[in-house]
Amino acid sequence: MRYLSKLLITLPLAVMLLAGCSLLPDQIDETKGWSVQRLYSEAREAMNEGNYQTAIGYLDKIQARYPFGRYAQQAQLDTIYCQYKDGEPDAA
Repeated sequence: MRYLSKLLITLPLAVMLLAGCSLLPDQIDETKGWSVQRLYSEAREAMNEGNYQTAIGYLDKIQARYPFGRYAQQAQLDTIYCQYKDGEPDAA
C-alpha cells in the first residue's frame, strides 16, 4: 500500500517534469556553421565597433570549438583586451 501511494505521487511529478522541459524554446546558434576565420573576423569587427560583449561571445566560441587552432591563442589575448575595455579588469 505504501509503495503504491509513493508511486502515485512520484510518477505524475516525473511526467510533469519531463513535459515541462519540452516547453523551453530551443536556442538557435547562428554561428553553428561558421568557420574559424569568419568567427574571428566577426569578433574583430565587433571589437572595432566597441561592442565588446559580442566580441567576447565570438572569441569564446573560437576557444571552445578550436582550442588548439591558430586562432585560439589570439582569441585568448583578444578576450582579455575586450574584458579590460569593457570595464571588467578583474575578469581580464
